[in-house]
Amino acid sequence: MKFYSFLAISLDGYIAKLDGNIDWLHTSGNQKVNLKADKDMGFNDFISNIDAIVLGRKTLQAISNMNLKDDDWPYGKRKVYCLSRTLNVLPKNMSEKGISIVESIDAINKKLIQSNHQNIYIDGGETIRGFIQDKLLEQLTLTVVPIILGEGISLFNNLNECVDLTNPSMKVFVNDYIQLTYKLSYH
Repeated sequence: MKFYSFLAISLDGYIAKLDGNIDWLHTSGNQKVNLKADKDMGFNDFISNIDAIVLGRKTLQAISNMNLKDDDWPYGKRKVYCLSRTLNVLPKNMSEKGISIVESIDAINKKLIQSNHQNIYIDGGETIRGFIQDKLLEQLTLTVVPIILGEGISLFNNLNECVDLTNPSMKVFVNDYIQLTYKLSYH
């Protein structure tokens, strides 16, 4: 199994404001340009190789708050797991998505192996950090949003040790966003 992450981050390393707000993702950068074929900034190409999703509880709640219609559901028919020790019941608008709640990374790995999933998308700050701390995340794609928030929820807060980033690739978008992709190498 291989674990990948694909997310947006402010220039100063935050994935959300302190209250969890991510509205800045939709107002930053050059809003006047036409992204044309890049309007999803590579997400559809990325997810086309993914067969399962692991979301953190807060990420699931943020998606639930968007009240997406079925046509807007970004994960298609892929199996979605929510990693949470506190969530017992899914939000009402998520109950028909076939989402499984799993309490730990070990338990999720067992389910992924049993289901023969190979390429797994990891999303949510705490969840990504957990997969990095367990030395499981293989590739990280960060879309750097041209904004300095000053404070917020840090993606890399409280990691136990250094992680080397190798094999970089970069793409610059006409809206002033920059996308960086790295392989993770653990000590």
